[in-house]
Amino acid sequence: MQPSTVSSAPANRSNQLFKWGALAAAVVLLGLVVFCVVVEQKHAKEAQQQSQRLAERVAKLEAEDTFVESEIMKERYQAVFLTNGQVYFGKITKLTKDTMKIEGIYYLDKASTSDSNTFPSDANLVKLGKELHGPEDAMILERNQVTFWENLKPDGEVSKAIVEFKKSL
Repeated sequence: MQPSTVSSAPANRSNQLFKWGALAAAVVLLGLVVFCVVVEQKHAKEAQQQSQRLAERVAKLEAEDTFVESEIMKERYQAVFLTNGQVYFGKITKLTKDTMKIEGIYYLDKASTSDSNTFPSDANLVKLGKELHGPEDAMILERNQVTFWENLKPDGEVSKAIVEFKKSL
């Protein structure tokens, strides 16, 4: 008796279908991977462009100092705190990327400064210009030497002391 070829035909066909199914699944999977890579690259490129636009905008603002200069209340006095601990009071009249100009300058006499948050009753507010070296009443400060600055309230102790000092002249 000869072996039947009928029984191997369905197995062969089943094998071929399995191979075609596996090939189709591999093609679909490869297509999904390619699609995901393309989409990811598109999103990465968009994110990079958005990041670049933001960096350019920040650089432009820093160069112009408009975001800082617009915060100066020109009608008020400002306190400028330096990295060496010195504090000057006056009016900031100009800001650049690297420098700050302050005019109408006052400072507290070192002998009368205190560590408290209140203006000491014995504080001596000194007008710049009466020192031995005779400085002008304006200062150009390097911005990297300025820790921070702030606008002073008109009814604050320093602002009131400056007004009183000006009245006595």
